Amino acid sequence: QLVLIGFLFLIACKKDNPIIEDDPIIKGSFTDSRDGKTYQTVKIGNQTWMAENLAYTGLGQQVLSNSKWTSTVADHAWCYFNNDPNNEDLYGVLYNFSLAKNVAPKGWKLPSNDDWNELLDFIESKGKNSDSAIYLKARTGWENSYYDNGTDDYGFSALPGGMRYTYVVINLVETHHGEFIESQYSSASFWFTKKEGNYSIPGSFDISRHSTLSTTTRLPNFLDGFGYSVRCLLDENADSNQLPSIPSNPVPAHNGSVNTTETILQWTCSDPEGDLLTYDLYFGSDSLPALYARNLTDNSFNTGILLPKTSYYWKIIAKDNHNNPIGGPIWKFYSNTDTYVMNIPCPDAPSVTDIDGNTYRTVKIGNQCWMAENLKTTQTRDGGALSYINTTQTNWLSHSDLAYCHYNNNDSIANIYGKLYSMAAAKSGKLCPTGWHVPNYNQWLSLFNYLGGKSVAGGKLKEAGTTHWSSPNTGATNESGFSALAGGRISYDGFKSLGGISRWWTSSPQSNLNTMYVWGINYDSEATYSIVSDYILGHSVRCIKDD
Repeated sequence: QLVLIGFLFLIACKKDNPIIEDDPIIKGSFTDSRDGKTYQTVKIGNQTWMAENLAYTGLGQQVLSNSKWTSTVADHAWCYFNNDPNNEDLYGVLYNFSLAKNVAPKGWKLPSNDDWNELLDFIESKGKNSDSAIYLKARTGWENSYYDNGTDDYGFSALPGGMRYTYVVINLVETHHGEFIESQYSSASFWFTKKEGNYSIPGSFDISRHSTLSTTTRLPNFLDGFGYSVRCLLDENADSNQLPSIPSNPVPAHNGSVNTTETILQWTCSDPEGDLLTYDLYFGSDSLPALYARNLTDNSFNTGILLPKTSYYWKIIAKDNHNNPIGGPIWKFYSNTDTYVMNIPCPDAPSVTDIDGNTYRTVKIGNQCWMAENLKTTQTRDGGALSYINTTQTNWLSHSDLAYCHYNNNDSIANIYGKLYSMAAAKSGKLCPTGWHVPNYNQWLSLFNYLGGKSVAGGKLKEAGTTHWSSPNTGATNESGFSALAGGRISYDGFKSLGGISRWWTSSPQSNLNTMYVWGINYDSEATYSIVSDYILGHSVRCIKDD
């Protein structure tokens, strides 16, 4: 419900009682039906804004660890600043972009850069300096109480909610992975979207402690995973379609147990208008479960083989075909089995041979059958030749065909670590041997979650020791038999990170963009992570057997 109450601030000259001209500030409140939280609102010009940062936590995954935050760029993730729930009431929640663009309540939206510009234009029309944020900042709560606080002339009440990095680059070195900004009270950053041709790209509206404004837009890349605040704007064009019901009635029952090596998750959910529903499943042994499967059409899901004597956690996000999502609670059950078998060849395919005659070991992990080595083929399975690029930076940057290369143009390296392939080759649908394919995003997720979740799966996938990984090769046990080697990549400025990283193409494109998802593991972490990659980059390929 939205309640509007109009009143006019008194004219005064002091900073703590600012001058307001002829326009009344129309304040009100809004209650989010998803969780019952109430937000103050304010009408400024022709726009109605929330006068508080959003704090809805029912969608996506709460992420605590720095390494895990870095690995959730492509997933819906949120956190409290410094992981302190006490920051929620005043400063709201920090969201990565994939969640920010979908998290607004029904009838509200994530503002665009044009919406922010309209707000600034209104301020300027009142004779104020549109380059200064002093009129939008709250009168208290900033780092230096006298110099940094604002006048809050229009009731917007911007507070320094802080931010969280994916990473930053200093002197060409990636650093601050998943860290929070040093001082929460020095800046506020709010997500927005900007139209670039047919695409919507992320941007941030930034307010500094010195009352300066800036806006930044970015093509989709690692920086989508920054954690920023969300300030919602009333959507004058919102339809009247209602949210689905909150998912309920879990099977297995919450806090129950199962005595079989696998189980079928079930839940109940309905839509008041009978809209078609799809579901995202968050599942794993972490009490804050990670995204496991997207866009399920049934309200049931086979988990595959469960770890013995392990507690599992899961929740469901329901979405109708009007893009209205709603999240359910986190449920828990206990796997009371004793069986756990890994590091064995696939029973029906202990090896597989590609069209070039290269033979690969296989490994069965859960219900999946994987190659235990990176791909080395120079042809598609129908005999089509791939272009070999004797790579210089210029050659690879200008090449978008089905292609491969050898790290540092060295055959002996490729014989050990496999070849590096172009995006076009990876998404061709015919790179792997017959009966095998480049795995999609969800198939990688299933692998990681079977191994205990993205935060620990990398260690179980990596070859142990430092023969093919740089020290310290954190957490590496290879107990899965996957035998991941650090084959490096082709980056924007040439070959990078042999011994340091292993990255594999998926067959899953990022929505509406000529980019694909890639999964990776680093030498200094046991976590796995996803990134978004374009045709300029080259990565390894690991094939999975068709169902």
